[in-house]
Amino acid sequence: MTSHLDGEPYPDLLSQKGGRGFPYLAFLDEHGDLLATHSGERTVENFRATLAQAREFHALLARSDLTIEERYQVFLRECALGRIAPQDVQTELAAVATGLTDEQSAIARQAVADLEVKQVLGTLTARSTPEDRIELGARLWGMHGEGKIPSDARQRQAVWGMILPYAEARGDVAAMETALADMRILLEGNPRAAPYFAEWEAKLDALRGTPPAVGPNAAPPGG
Repeated sequence: MTSHLDGEPYPDLLSQKGGRGFPYLAFLDEHGDLLATHSGERTVENFRATLAQAREFHALLARSDLTIEERYQVFLRECALGRIAPQDVQTELAAVATGLTDEQSAIARQAVADLEVKQVLGTLTARSTPEDRIELGARLWGMHGEGKIPSDARQRQAVWGMILPYAEARGDVAAMETALADMRILLEGNPRAAPYFAEWEAKLDALRGTPPAVGPNAAPPGG
């Protein structure tokens, strides 16, 4: 079900705050920024637990005497909630990095990579043109080359879903090979994935200039 209200000032608020559909529960601060989002079983007890997390985070944000560990935890949560602007994320990372262990530094860098990829994917809209999507795929492939690979499997799948059309349009064999290799891992055991891979393997063969595959799993002519 969809609805539209004339004059509604925040028509895209749900998606802006991380929602993909209903039901969705999120807690915002006085500036409209996320403090917590609810996941898991939807019960009053669990809702109260998420509210407690939001209040705890809000209290931490208000303090100026955070320990190194607390600053680190705040940074990770801000990355996860998308509270840091793209132009500020590297500065924020540098500010929190002092005093961290090697393991914590690696986790912080991964949190930044996850955030940056999510922000780039968030620029895709229903009004994006095919060329916009190709350019977005090119940008994501460049980020992959910088080691910015999302840790979340669903986000990785979304990234490859943008890189594959870019690779086809620009003739980037390495990008298509890498995307298909990881997609095979992500979709392992999914019986419905066979036609998908047959189609893209045929496109990869075409890019390489190799003859099309034959057999039961080959893509149909013109497919």
